Amino acid sequence: MYVKIKDEDFFKIKDLIKNFKSDRKVVHINEESDENDKYFLIPISDDLKREDVESMINSVFEKDKSKNESNDESKIKSSKENQIQFELIKDLPKKEEKLSIKEQIENVVPKEFHEYIISSFDTVGDIAVIEIDPRLEEYEKEIANIILKNNPSFSTIVKRSGIHSGTFRIQKHDFLAGKKKKKTIVKENGISLSIDIDKTYYSVRMATERKRIYNQVKEGENVLVMFSGIGPYVQSISKNTNANFIYGIEINKDAHKMSLENKELNKGLNTFLIKGDVNNVIPNFNKNRLTIKVNYQDLDNFDIESNSLEIKFTYEDYMQNKEKFENKILKLKSKGIEIYLKPSFLSNNKLIDFKHKRFEVLVIELKKFIKRNNIFLILPLQNSFNETLLEYLNSNKKINHLIFYSNKYQEKIISYKTFNQLKEFIKNVYYDLNIAEKNYSSKSMIKSELKLFNSNFNVFYGMKTMEDLYFIDDINLFSIDSNSNNFKEMYNYVTTNNNIKFDRILMPLPKDAENFLNLTIPISKKNTIVHLYDFLGEDEFYKAEEKVKNFALINNKKVEILSVNKCGQYGPKKYRICTDFKFIE
Repeated sequence: MYVKIKDEDFFKIKDLIKNFKSDRKVVHINEESDENDKYFLIPISDDLKREDVESMINSVFEKDKSKNESNDESKIKSSKENQIQFELIKDLPKKEEKLSIKEQIENVVPKEFHEYIISSFDTVGDIAVIEIDPRLEEYEKEIANIILKNNPSFSTIVKRSGIHSGTFRIQKHDFLAGKKKKKTIVKENGISLSIDIDKTYYSVRMATERKRIYNQVKEGENVLVMFSGIGPYVQSISKNTNANFIYGIEINKDAHKMSLENKELNKGLNTFLIKGDVNNVIPNFNKNRLTIKVNYQDLDNFDIESNSLEIKFTYEDYMQNKEKFENKILKLKSKGIEIYLKPSFLSNNKLIDFKHKRFEVLVIELKKFIKRNNIFLILPLQNSFNETLLEYLNSNKKINHLIFYSNKYQEKIISYKTFNQLKEFIKNVYYDLNIAEKNYSSKSMIKSELKLFNSNFNVFYGMKTMEDLYFIDDINLFSIDSNSNNFKEMYNYVTTNNNIKFDRILMPLPKDAENFLNLTIPISKKNTIVHLYDFLGEDEFYKAEEKVKNFALINNKKVEILSVNKCGQYGPKKYRICTDFKFIE
C-alpha cells in the first residue's frame, strides 16, 4: 500500500517515513501532461489503517497548531487550510508503454496502407528529411507532426520531392511541420557546416568516408577538392590534419557562397575556395594564387581579370562615401572575387599609432562589414605594439579575416620574433619582399625567416619585381602591385606558368567523375594520390579499376591502384565507390 502526497508537502513529513515500517522505496511521480501534477508515493505497511496514517501525518499539523500562542481564529483557520492532504492507494500506477513512432503512425493511417509506411528518416542538422509514399500523402502532415513530437531535437520536418537532378544534383523538399525553413547547421567530424537543403547537394551518410580520407592526409600535403560543394571535405581536412593548404573548386554559386560561410565558421585559414568550372579553373590555376594590388580610385578603370584583389584605400575613401564604397566592393564579391581591404594608416607619411582616433573609428566601422561579407582586412603591425593593440586583438578573436604586415614606413621590418609574441591572436601574415630585401643582407636570411613564418602562420607574399616572383614561385599565395613597372610581365608569367602541383586530389562527383580525370595530369606529380568516386552496382565493382586503367593507358601514365572502397549504399544493390590510386611516375 502507498500514501499519495503532494510534492510540496513531502518535505514536511519526510522524517516520519521510518514510522510507516516499509522496506520499499519512496517513488516520485512527475506527470508529463501537467507540470503541476507532481507527487510522492510513500510505501506503508499493509496492516496500517487510514486512521493510523492520518494520525501520524497530522502530527505535523498538531505541531504547527501548538505554535499558535493566540486563539486568533484567522490563524487557526489558516493553519487548517495548510493541513496535509493525502490518499491511500493499493498499488503503484502502471507505467503506460510508449508506442513507437511507427505504431503511432499506424494509428492515424488506415490498415490497408500500413505496408507503405516508412518510419526511418535522414537527419540534416535540426531538419528531418522523410519519405512519404504517394498513397499516404493524405496523411503526411499527421505523420510529420508525430515525428516532430517524438524528436525534440528537430525543429523542421520536410519530405523529399523528386530525385537528385540537374548539373548540381539538387533535390527539392516540401515543408510539412515545425519551423518553415530549409537552412540549418550540420555537425560532423569536428566541423560545422551551414547548408540549404534545397540549393546544394550534401550527403550526411558520407561523413564516415570523409573521415577515411582525412585520416590519410599527411603533414604538409597540398590538397585539391574538385566539385567541393559547401566544403565538407575541404573543412574536415583543414580541421583534422596538418595539411599545408586545401583548395576547393565549385561551380554552383549557392554552394560556393555557403562554402565561404563554412570557411568562416570553421576558421579554415589554410583553405582557398574558387567558384568556377574545373575545366576552366585548373588550366589557369596560378591565376587563383594571385592577388592584384589596386588603388580604390582606380577600380573603375581596372580591367585585368583576377579572382582576388587587394584594394588599397584611405580613411577618407571609406568614411566620406561609405555606402558607395561598400556597394562597389559587394559588386566585386558577387563576381566571385576574393577581396582584401588594405586601409592606409599614414598621416604626413608617418604610420599612425593604434591609439589614433582614425584607426579606432575606421576599424569599428569596417568590423561588421568585413565579417558579414567574408572580406579580409589587412592591418599594419608596429614594432612597439602596446596594450592598446593587445586589447584590440583580444576583443576581436572571433574575426579571422585579419592580416598583419610590416609597414615600409617603419625603420625596419618586424621580425618573426615580434609576430610570434602575438601568435595567439594573429593567424595571417602579409610578408612584403620589397621591405625584406632592404633589411636583410642575403636571400638566405629571408628564406630562413620565411620558413618560420610558414610553420606558424598563413602567409601572403607581396612583390614588385620579377626577381621576387622567381624567389617565391613555390609558395601558394602572392600579390603583385598593379602600379609596378613589371606588372604586365609578372601577370603574364603567373597566368601562363602552371607550376602548382598537388599531393592529393579528391573527385567527389559520383556521376561521371572519370570524365574529368585528364585534368589531374598537369597538377599531379610522382606519388600524387587521387580519390575517384562512382556509383556502381554490387556486381560491377570491377569497373572501378577498369576506368582507372583505361585512363592510364590512353594517357601513357603509370598508376598503382591502392584500394576500391565501398562508401555506402545509394539505392537497391547500388553503392557509392571510391577508387584510390597513385601516380607512380
